[in-house]
Amino acid sequence: MKIGEREYSFRSSSVILSSAAKARIKPNPLWQIILFPLIYFGSMMAAAILAGIFIGLFGGGVDAVLEVFSEESGLLGSLFMTIFPILGAILYIKVLEGRSMASMGFIKCGWWRHYLCGFGVGLAMCSVALLLALILGGMGVSEVATRPNMTLWLLTLAGFMVQGMSEEVMLRGYLTVSLASRMPVWLSVAITSLLFAFMHGGNTGLTPLSLVNLVLFGIFAAVFMLRYDNIWGIGALHSAWNFCQGNIFGVAVSGSNAGDTLLSFSVLEGAPRWISGGEFGLEGSIVTTVVFGGMTLWMLLKDKNKAERSFAS
Repeated sequence: MKIGEREYSFRSSSVILSSAAKARIKPNPLWQIILFPLIYFGSMMAAAILAGIFIGLFGGGVDAVLEVFSEESGLLGSLFMTIFPILGAILYIKVLEGRSMASMGFIKCGWWRHYLCGFGVGLAMCSVALLLALILGGMGVSEVATRPNMTLWLLTLAGFMVQGMSEEVMLRGYLTVSLASRMPVWLSVAITSLLFAFMHGGNTGLTPLSLVNLVLFGIFAAVFMLRYDNIWGIGALHSAWNFCQGNIFGVAVSGSNAGDTLLSFSVLEGAPRWISGGEFGLEGSIVTTVVFGGMTLWMLLKDKNKAERSFAS
């Protein structure tokens, strides 16, 4: 199918895109790209300020504030604070653009089914990527946690559920859809996928292959959202992918340590970085290129109605 035919297929069958077409205001794409970091970082700054004020007033002063930004508490705090960009994006979309929640992918019918299925797909994709890395000799088992802190582990799961959804709402439900109102869908997907990779540009262990994989995930995520016409599935998938890497398998999540884990896999000595992913984790490995690329191709080629039935039946 040619690009033009695929464009028509997405626009004619997507409730998200058709709902976005009814927006009261459709800002110029350049303004959208300028507004995006203002909304994202402005929301995170507001979250940090509010957290500091709240803890200072009710949590024991300076010591409590510093405790929140310690290694373990800091991870949880940074994950849960990503709810603010979700709220910021919704506020912008509703008040300024005049778009509906449906145009962001927030459907009501069967949302929980899409969420659970998306979470399962994310776990499966991560497991396949790790299995391939093990088979190719890039990684090996370090240890099995005998007494993980289950409270922290479950809190981290909840935190990643917020964080994964936050990135999908900002980049896909908000920006990709808003840009698609003023340009071809493929171009809006390309721009937001590059932006997604750029947002991870300062992470530890970043390599050219890591950037390729981040762009690939951005493309896959946008196609997934548009194919299933909701944000729940891809938000859950993103959360599961991150949580599975960091807190089930114990590998780095985009170059970051995610805290308590059930298992611990590490890079084998002498293993090529393009197989192991190095300090960046699985997202820096060729196995992830295969997983993301294969899933994207499958999503593009699969009939929308058949895809929905196989995913949410």
